Amino acid sequence: MAKKTATQFPSPLKGEFTNWAIRRLSKDTVENYRTYLNQLPTYLQGVFLKNHKMPSFLNDYLDLINAFVNAGDRLYALSVYDKIYEIVYAAKQQCQVSDKANWNNRHSAMVALGDFLNEYGFMPNNTVPVDKLRKKISKSDLKKEDGMYALLSAMKPDIFIKMAVESSYFFDPDLVDNTPTNLHQARFTEDPTINIQGAKKGATNVTYTIDGLNFPGVSVDKDGNAFVRKLINAKTGVTVSQGQNSLIQNAIISHVWGRAYDPRYFTSLWNIVLIPAWANSLMDKEEAVPGSLASKMRATYMAICSKLYAKTFNDPNKLNAINLPKPPQIKNSNDEIHGVYDINVIQESPNPKKIVHISKTTKKI
Repeated sequence: MAKKTATQFPSPLKGEFTNWAIRRLSKDTVENYRTYLNQLPTYLQGVFLKNHKMPSFLNDYLDLINAFVNAGDRLYALSVYDKIYEIVYAAKQQCQVSDKANWNNRHSAMVALGDFLNEYGFMPNNTVPVDKLRKKISKSDLKKEDGMYALLSAMKPDIFIKMAVESSYFFDPDLVDNTPTNLHQARFTEDPTINIQGAKKGATNVTYTIDGLNFPGVSVDKDGNAFVRKLINAKTGVTVSQGQNSLIQNAIISHVWGRAYDPRYFTSLWNIVLIPAWANSLMDKEEAVPGSLASKMRATYMAICSKLYAKTFNDPNKLNAINLPKPPQIKNSNDEIHGVYDINVIQESPNPKKIVHISKTTKKI
């Protein structure tokens, strides 16, 4: 099969692929980029190689990118790209402020290469043997494939997040304020820093030790959200995460601040939003990297909940009742996507066996 050049591919979804960018995909550009990297002070090179468990020379990684791209090996090419970008980003952070503009210019070629590989997968060429080269990358370092990539690449982050938020279901502020947190229920955890006396799912009368506080008499949820499903149904009549029996289909019970293992957070309705299944996986990343889509999404949901449930969060009696010294904080608040959101609100039902009431409200953050 004849090898395709960059100019034979259509423009990527993320924007026009300019001649400037195409030139930086050439082998000569990679060679020039190697020269830039080698200009790092020796002590910094040593720190990066040690911290990132790199091979002896950065050249190995740049050569691997070329080999894998030409061999049509998308997975390994992207894995190599991630590694070299990690090094360059670390260099950028440690350089003097006055040098950061130069580092932006110097690693822009690798950013262009990353976009190219993501959009088109590979440039077919079966003449380059890479079997031995693959052994340079451990399986644990391979890039994780994301089934949501096609969806995410088709829209801007703020559009994606707005669509997710406006397809979610929040709880009415009065319902939240009038529903006490059950400090005797929590999710199972294997976190060694949290003492639950070796208890398993479904266990009862367990003492959770969290942040130096003891929560005795806790029942461990049998499947992760059974107690929450029951609470939501009892208060609102809404069924969710119950397959075909769910009133709200294809939605996930999501704990916005996480910490479902913590009795203070597990059944607190201010911490719970029903998020569409196609978006919820991004909410599972509690330690999302600042600036990432996951961080922006989590920060935006936190900001909306903080505003929607301000009455509860501003009541010290409510917080003291569950041993929270202060309201939950917005992580990476600079990542909030500000705007006006039309959100779905589930209200408390006077007769949850027969009546469900879902309304709309507008919130600006």
